[in-house]
Amino acid sequence: SPTQGASLVICCRGFYGMDFTTEKLRSLVRKWQQIVECSVDVKTTDGYILRVFGMAFTKKQPRQQKKTAYAQSAQLRAIRQQMMKVITEQCTSCDLKALVVKFTSEAISKEMESAAQRVFPIQNVFIRKVKLIRDSPSRAAEAGRTVERKEETA
Repeated sequence: SPTQGASLVICCRGFYGMDFTTEKLRSLVRKWQQIVECSVDVKTTDGYILRVFGMAFTKKQPRQQKKTAYAQSAQLRAIRQQMMKVITEQCTSCDLKALVVKFTSEAISKEMESAAQRVFPIQNVFIRKVKLIRDSPSRAAEAGRTVERKEETA
């Protein structure tokens, strides 16, 4: 619908980042599993630089007898590497507006999960946090022009 597109434009103009709520994070953490986290700095096609944080949890295999689902350190590194690779590929291939849609639809999370499943069984894969590190050059120039206009009128 047209209102959804309009609200997305408003959202993208003022995009400074996103984050999970504390309640959501606390609900995901459980005993006898490990958390795998990664962070990547990416540049979108329209010039924005973002720091994207990914998160996943290990899970037991079907019919597993052992109580814990802990991965070895080499497996954790391999999972982290797969997650970083997917985040980089997805974020550098589109602009900020399309990237926000990918974040909200959890398309990147699903692809990260399928890529890392080859190394060790994981669950609850999410983009936990996104920070805006640097605006695009065009938006920064536009902000500079508005400051100059305000100084001229004063």
